Amino acid sequence: MRKVRAAVIGVGYLGRHHARIYSELESSELVAVVDIIEERAKDIARRYNCSAYKDYRDMLEKEKIDAVSVAVPTTSHYQIAKDCLSEGISVLVEKPIATSLWQADELFKISEEKGTVFQVGYVERFNPIVSFLPRYVSSPLLILAKRLCPFANRNLDVGVVLDLMVHDIDIVFSLLGSSVEVEEVGGAGASVISPHEDIASAYVRFKGGCVAHFVVSRVSPVSLRKLEIVERDKRIVLDYRVKEIFVYELNGFSSIEHLKLLSTEEPLKREISSFVNNVMLGRNPKGDGRASLQIALKILESMGRDK
Repeated sequence: MRKVRAAVIGVGYLGRHHARIYSELESSELVAVVDIIEERAKDIARRYNCSAYKDYRDMLEKEKIDAVSVAVPTTSHYQIAKDCLSEGISVLVEKPIATSLWQADELFKISEEKGTVFQVGYVERFNPIVSFLPRYVSSPLLILAKRLCPFANRNLDVGVVLDLMVHDIDIVFSLLGSSVEVEEVGGAGASVISPHEDIASAYVRFKGGCVAHFVVSRVSPVSLRKLEIVERDKRIVLDYRVKEIFVYELNGFSSIEHLKLLSTEEPLKREISSFVNNVMLGRNPKGDGRASLQIALKILESMGRDK
């Protein structure tokens, strides 16, 4: 089977890694990169021997593309993804899908009509330690997710709920099932540097009694990405950064089980490989990430009501 002809729109901090990975995979060929900063696009194009464009619409006119990564600011996701999908091009869009649910639903609809793959870039799904989590989790009562990082001066067109918290919401839905019924949502946040919330906390109460709490910050002095799950007889702690899971007895602190992965496999490479494979097989993960976006938007609505 021929290689998937791929392009990357937006080759800033994350998009340049998309370009590198497409150029490395045996199943894909990097055809073009696009960036509004023309010199940046040209620099990446020289590095990977492909075409450079300042405007993605020029690229769509001149190149034959099978698949594209959209790694631009969130506020531009909808229009760019819509234009690409409408041309019959499969799209991997960085999270979140868009800034509203109706935009996301329209993109899903176009993808289905055109028979293209539309996948959302929740890279934490592809952290190899996450695949082991269902082995230890059966009936969660309480879930606590913490995601903290220092200020990086990027993705400031949205707040931390859409920038960071969506990762943990996505993982929680993967554990409970995307069809799980949500009974109550609440949240609070504060702006520190950007016009949007830079620190936030939220809770989601599910039918059946499980409650998930989320704490996120992009102005923290430390980096931390942990998930803690409490069940009736045990406590499971996952550390995304060091790829480690501890299982403790609930009535004490002794560890029942411990798993630490030494894998150096790059989660983003696993994600893009999955996308390319889906394109080759014509396999579309319908409604991918919709439930997570819906809850994130409800949390933002709740925060607005609290002001």
